[in-house]
Amino acid sequence: MPKARGRARAAQSPDIGANDASPFVDALAEIPPLDNAIADVPASALDMIRKKDLAKRLGVNPWTLDNWRRRGLMPPPIKITENMLFWRVSDIDAWLREKEAAHG
Repeated sequence: MPKARGRARAAQSPDIGANDASPFVDALAEIPPLDNAIADVPASALDMIRKKDLAKRLGVNPWTLDNWRRRGLMPPPIKITENMLFWRVSDIDAWLREKEAAHG
């Protein structure tokens, strides 16, 4: 007789009762809420922008951002994964103000 697959297998697994989950619930209750962890950080420092959105905002191709980044011409991004880059909006705004002041 072949083994059960998919839904049939799930039906064979025992149900977890409310008492079985209590150690997990207790552990989760001890984790402080994220709001407390970032309470001292200004909201503007938490605003992030993705590469494609930043390129659109600046009116350049995303490849131009890659070029500027490699040459050190712009603030460094925060690398979430290998292919996912974000910048703090506050860093970009400060960089743009510097560029504006330098070029009058």
